Amino acid sequence: MKIERVEILPVKPHNGLIGFAHLFFEEGLFLGSIGIFKKLNDNGFRLTYPNRKIGDKELTIFHPITKECSQKFENVIFEQANQYL
Repeated sequence: MKIERVEILPVKPHNGLIGFAHLFFEEGLFLGSIGIFKKLNDNGFRLTYPNRKIGDKELTIFHPITKECSQKFENVIFEQANQYL
């Protein structure tokens, strides 16, 4: 799947959260609300993927399941985040 566009939405920093990323894929898929956090010990970022708490269970909405997919998401999001955040 090829990422067509990345949108970065900065937010007022709170507990390390500095923005959200949305990924748009050529195949017609949208993955949004990926949290962008500032790392505490260096100048880098880390990502969190959306989840929802229902009762006492926490359900994952989506996340990459391979290291390659995770690195691809990180590369495109961090590249854009460096320009906006």
